[in-house]
Amino acid sequence: MKLPETDSRSGDFPEVRDGGRAGVSLASLIRNHRVRRNMTQKQLADFATISVRAVRDLESGRVRRPRRETLRLIAEALQLTEPLLAELEKVADVAVPWPPARTGPVAADPPPRTQRIIGRGAETGMLRYLLASGENRLVVVSGLPGTGKTALAVEVAHTLQESAGLTVLWSSSVPGVFEADGADAVAARLGKDPGLLVLDGCRPAELGEDLISTMLRRSPRLRIMVTASHPFPHPAVAFPLAPLPVPGSDGFPEVVASPAVRLLTRRLGLVRPDFTVSEDNCADVAELCRVVDGLPRAVELIGQWLAFYRPGRLLRLLRETPDDCLWSRATGNGVDVLGPIHDSLRLLTEDGRLLLSLLTRLGPQWTVPDVEALWTGPMHRLGGALRDLLLRGVIRTSASGDQLTFALPRLVTLASRGPSGTPRG
Repeated sequence: MKLPETDSRSGDFPEVRDGGRAGVSLASLIRNHRVRRNMTQKQLADFATISVRAVRDLESGRVRRPRRETLRLIAEALQLTEPLLAELEKVADVAVPWPPARTGPVAADPPPRTQRIIGRGAETGMLRYLLASGENRLVVVSGLPGTGKTALAVEVAHTLQESAGLTVLWSSSVPGVFEADGADAVAARLGKDPGLLVLDGCRPAELGEDLISTMLRRSPRLRIMVTASHPFPHPAVAFPLAPLPVPGSDGFPEVVASPAVRLLTRRLGLVRPDFTVSEDNCADVAELCRVVDGLPRAVELIGQWLAFYRPGRLLRLLRETPDDCLWSRATGNGVDVLGPIHDSLRLLTEDGRLLLSLLTRLGPQWTVPDVEALWTGPMHRLGGALRDLLLRGVIRTSASGDQLTFALPRLVTLASRGPSGTPRG
């Protein structure tokens, strides 16, 4: 498939300065988010537990700097992703806690295991190795939205709690929590015992280098694991998480053993217990997982769609009209795969956006010399942009004989274009 050429300065990747878009008002942002959620002003007011008049005043522009609590309630009601919330709070010029803090500084325990994790044995083992000894005290798990970072963190936290005897503290409400006494609270909870603090869904700007250093200094046996969609500025062990492996061939034994296919069949079994992968359908099932790059959120969504379509028919739909299946903001299908990826791409650096536009011209696989031939800026900036995209999961390594090649996931290409028929960026 020949990919269209894009310009990093076009509407697909608008220039972002200081976290917000030039000329975008708080009123238009809230109104657009509400319309995309198919909500009336009354419904938004009800979900946010505020008055309809407050919503109208915000959308009309009469109120341009709402109270922090009001904006937090609206963001929660609209179920905004982290990048969208960052833009909203920047335009409003207020700092909004994300996610909303409800239970104090740090939860005593990690979330419970709700189901067995599939295809992450190597990743779990490596993270356990990195964190168990205490030699690596800060590890950042990064990757595309929907890769399964939180699920992996839950598994690793429980594994270390059970096998290494670590006291595990978990927080999904980082902003504002640790600014004043969080480091003291962690130190008081751990004492001299070894512990693991998991900061799930953290945005890099929310945790300054001084704060991380303070927590590690006050708790000398503390390890910190961060899950984030973006690279972390503090010196840390970077752990980019790739999607699940997909079948390398259409052979029946390899297809049924593939982690992506195993996840798909588990999800499908909830709605179609009678479905089995067979010699007749295994090629289509394998290709379905390849088309969505093995991204866990997308694979689980495919499992839902297979309740209504045969594998071959669904495969044709994904190739011909992928937005109808993968972009809920355009279709209202309930699970959004491409939207969060699109939001993440909008927060790329200027070099990152330029590099991504070049990569779409090279096709699905390429080498560093291929990119160097197109790059017109300083080489050190190219190196930084490549590393940034790799840690974000926007690109990934791809085995191709003895040559080191890289791949641009299909979902990244689809998300960069925006949903059909809707404004991009």
